[in-house]
Amino acid sequence: MGSYELSIPLLGYFQLDNAATAVATLEVLAEKGFNISRDSITDGLGQVSWPGRFQILSHHPLLVVDGAMNVEGARGLKQSLVQYFGSFIRLKGRSPLNDYA
Repeated sequence: MGSYELSIPLLGYFQLDNAATAVATLEVLAEKGFNISRDSITDGLGQVSWPGRFQILSHHPLLVVDGAMNVEGARGLKQSLVQYFGSFIRLKGRSPLNDYA
């Protein structure tokens, strides 16, 4: 299917990797006979929402929530927070069943 020019309404640099993975997966499925068009890919990614992933709940005061579930996700979250906001205060809750940063 080739290259894409996309507008993705998700914050966080890590969402670019997620989108690239989704597009690659959809291209493989299309090659295997699934009815997946370029328009459906670009439209779908243009309308995607992912509650709880770098989601801004409030602007005044700024409150961002993210459900990073592993070390890599927590690192991506931190990098995006620094990139977008510079400094921040982190409040963390976690399950003892997951490996967090």
